[in-house]
Amino acid sequence: MQDKNNLCNGTIYIVESGDTIYKISKKFKIQVDDIMRNNPKMNIFNLQIGDSICLPLKDRKPIEKTYPYVVKLNQSLVQVLQDTDMTFEQLLKYNPVLGRIALLEGTILQIPRKK
Repeated sequence: MQDKNNLCNGTIYIVESGDTIYKISKKFKIQVDDIMRNNPKMNIFNLQIGDSICLPLKDRKPIEKTYPYVVKLNQSLVQVLQDTDMTFEQLLKYNPVLGRIALLEGTILQIPRKK
């Protein structure tokens, strides 16, 4: 589980039913060792549904000037886009994991700050 006091230099993934580190690594094409390095306190033998895992971003610099946006219960992607005044393409640029996972309650998205 991702330590909430540490910042994730990557993308947060929320563990789903049936997930293992191996399955997550294959799903996102990330080496198991890289996931483990990004989550040193994670117990890979006891993943729980809802745990947050920090997935490293490949060939990408950390995103600056963003803030976390926590998805609310039953909130749709359309509502998130309206709340943040963004297009899907803009949101996807900062959150590439959106192209591969369902938007779940508690998902943390990166939103660029307005100047």
